[in-house]
Amino acid sequence: MINCRIKGRRNENRCKKMLEDDGWKCIQAEGSQKFKKQVDIFGCFDLYCVKWDINTMKTINCGVQVKTNKRPDKYLRKQLQDFKNEYPDVIVAECIFYDRVDKPKIIYYNKTINIKT
Repeated sequence: MINCRIKGRRNENRCKKMLEDDGWKCIQAEGSQKFKKQVDIFGCFDLYCVKWDINTMKTINCGVQVKTNKRPDKYLRKQLQDFKNEYPDVIVAECIFYDRVDKPKIIYYNKTINIKT
């Protein structure tokens, strides 16, 4: 039996590495603990990333929710949608890793970005 927290943290690290290899600067939420379950950034992101866009001379912000083998529940999806509506310039994405599959499935809520996977 595999520890789900370790598996989830490993996938968060994989996603962070993919983004950093693509030039993003990432902040990762601290891991959940026994008595401290909800530790996401802004209440809904596992990773928050920033990148300088040379073409527009602006910073691009991206919030990523990382999941393993399933999409987030309806409550978390609503939080992501609300965040997107409140801050339309921030890219909101889900990154879903499936067992025995190399590349994750990435679902965007507003703008799309190309992440080298």
